[in-house]
Amino acid sequence: FDASPTCISYRVIDELGRCRERCTWPPNLLESAGTVVPLEPGKPIAVSALSTAAPGVPLQLSWSVRFARPSDSPQALIVGRSHEGATPTFLIDLRADHEPLAVHVTPHPDRSDHSWTAPHLPHRRSLVVEVAALSGAGPGGIMARLEGGDWTSMTSASACGIEGMTLPAHWEVPMLSNGMAPSSYSVEMSVHSLR
Repeated sequence: FDASPTCISYRVIDELGRCRERCTWPPNLLESAGTVVPLEPGKPIAVSALSTAAPGVPLQLSWSVRFARPSDSPQALIVGRSHEGATPTFLIDLRADHEPLAVHVTPHPDRSDHSWTAPHLPHRRSLVVEVAALSGAGPGGIMARLEGGDWTSMTSASACGIEGMTLPAHWEVPMLSNGMAPSSYSVEMSVHSLR
């Protein structure tokens, strides 16, 4: 455990001496990202910063979702997969108008999903929601903020975060169920190392 006038940090070491979890608070979520990826509806994109990342290197994934108007139906906003056509292992969705934004992660194929929910979204014509996932920060490393406000950990019953997970390298904004591109929001994704 370390503390300074501007932040605190900790590491959890397992019985073999390996760092299992680490966190610095507040995380520097405002520094410029190493890789910025605009996600276009229906066009999966491979994020090379994730496919080439060394195991155990703490990463920050963040998404900025800009809603032009309130969404009127539940929908998947962002999907992450190991490769095109694979079952999603990372999903950010909006259940319905006035319902919380949720993040669902399948850390390993033989384990069930872990879910986090953000605070309720205010009902207004336009809104910017940011979501960040910090590997190595435990379950509190899945965070959200509204309209550039303060970052807060999303609510979850999970005992772990995304540490140790092979992060998906393929990301997309799915098409709507009617085959149309979503017109109510746009998404930008960024990835950078926390070292």
